[in-house]
Amino acid sequence: MAPARRRFLAGLVAAILAPAAFASAVAASTDRAEQFIRELASKGIELLTEEGLAHDERVRRVRGLMTDYFDIEAIGRWVLGRHWRRATAAERQEFLALFEDWIALGYASRFGEYAGQTVLVIRSVDLGNGTVVVRSKVVQPGGTEQILVDWRVHGGSGSLRIVDVAVEGTSMSQTVRSDFGSTVRQGGGKVSVLIGALRDKVESLKAEAAAQ
Repeated sequence: MAPARRRFLAGLVAAILAPAAFASAVAASTDRAEQFIRELASKGIELLTEEGLAHDERVRRVRGLMTDYFDIEAIGRWVLGRHWRRATAAERQEFLALFEDWIALGYASRFGEYAGQTVLVIRSVDLGNGTVVVRSKVVQPGGTEQILVDWRVHGGSGSLRIVDVAVEGTSMSQTVRSDFGSTVRQGGGKVSVLIGALRDKVESLKAEAAAQ
């Protein structure tokens, strides 16, 4: 076969197969992200709803899930927004530590109120650049109420991590970013004011848990 004809046929085959290969890659990406969320839901319910589980142990388990499934540093930097660049190295470190404490304590308390809800994955969308949005619904016992939850998962071919969660269309990261930004502005643009407020929130959550 002539070299020119061989090149033509090779190009034709590549053109025919390329869409299928692309679809397969997308499917693999979305399937992986969906399984990632199913795994998180299963582990979360198993680890955090154990009968008689002490609050401190629940908090410890929440931290473990956060480490394995969430990119807390990336989320923390994003919710602090432009104020991250203005913060000192010490302020950034303290902010991230308090931010993690706040999330862990808050979720530990919520799981303490677990009443048999289940998480079902509905579908997913590949946004490109290694990011997939997985849509799920939280079903109440008896199926009387369903809450839509979207998980933004990033990682591509590497380790997957959740970078945002949207409940009924409302981004949790965007909501926190807005609240934190307002606190910094009211504090004269000082990140230290936000850190103080976050420290108070963490102490309040600890006090509430101790009083139960």
